[in-house]
Amino acid sequence: MKIENDPISESRQGIDKLKDTYLHWTRTQLKKLHTHIHLLERQGLNKPGTLMTEIFDLAHNIKGLGGSFGYFLMTDIAASLCDYVRNVENIADMKMDVIVAHVTAMDVVISKEIEGSGGETGNEIIARLQEIIEEHTKP
Repeated sequence: MKIENDPISESRQGIDKLKDTYLHWTRTQLKKLHTHIHLLERQGLNKPGTLMTEIFDLAHNIKGLGGSFGYFLMTDIAASLCDYVRNVENIADMKMDVIVAHVTAMDVVISKEIEGSGGETGNEIIARLQEIIEEHTKP
């Protein structure tokens, strides 16, 4: 008598493999974000070219996939970065500290593989990012 494989167990294994792929993909995206930040720091925000669009697109893609793999904190951080980039009226008013803080926070989440919303640590990260945004957007 042949015993069939457990479909729930097989599904979990498949999700775990995809999660590893997500982590690898996200690390690659974060490297690209760091490269763009470095280029922006070198050339300044007065001539951002397409770099800000690329930063937004990378963050938007990270935001879109994080929740699919249980990285809701990653989604929240990337969404905050997208909102910041989208809402700054004049690109010259954009603050590199805000962008760097978001990317650094994403680095922490991925390096420590913080799943879910991150609990109290996740709440603290999001609160601190909001403080940084407010500090840099006050008139």
